[in-house]
Formats: sequence, structure tokens, C-alpha cells
Amino acid sequence: MQVAVERKSKEDAYQCVGASRERFERCLDRLSRLDRAAIVIEATLPEFVVPPPRTRITARMAVRSYLSWSCQFGIPVFWCGDRSYSQAVTLRWLLSFVKHRAETR
Repeated sequence: MQVAVERKSKEDAYQCVGASRERFERCLDRLSRLDRAAIVIEATLPEFVVPPPRTRITARMAVRSYLSWSCQFGIPVFWCGDRSYSQAVTLRWLLSFVKHRAETR
């Protein structure tokens, strides 16, 4: 069973759309080969659409990139409010994965 969660701060998530795009797309390609993978961004969607300071990436570019990658690589994206909520969502997602995996066996 191979499962992974890629956690991103808001700033890191924006950097993955810009300067680190090629590296992150290689990461997504590797993640897509696992049994399950998810991306957890430590910001709500309303928080995420306010770009961090000193970035040239627009909110539109960032959101569209993550939605496109979700479709292209089959990896869900969860926008969560903060690290604590991100951890709770990650735990619930992993428990659901284990539960559904057990039900299919």
C-alpha cells in the first residue's frame, strides 16, 4: 500500500506554480503512480486567492494550476485553514483510505 500527502504552505504552493513548477510537476507524476495521493494546502481557498507578497503569480494562475493538476494527475487538492486543520483533514483522509481499502479486500 503506497499513499502520500504533499503538504504546502500558501507561499510554497504559489512557488510550485512559478519558479518550482517543473520540479513540482515531476513530484506530481511520481505521486500519481501511488495507490493514493493528496495535496493539502495550509490556507482556505478564500485565503489562497490573496497572493503572498512579492509574487508574480496571480490567484487565477495558482488556482487554475492546482485544479488542472488535480485532473491531470488524479490527485485531490484540499485547501485547509491552518496547520492544525490540515493535520485533521490529512488524518481523516488517510483513515478513509485505509477503511475503503479494507472494504475492497
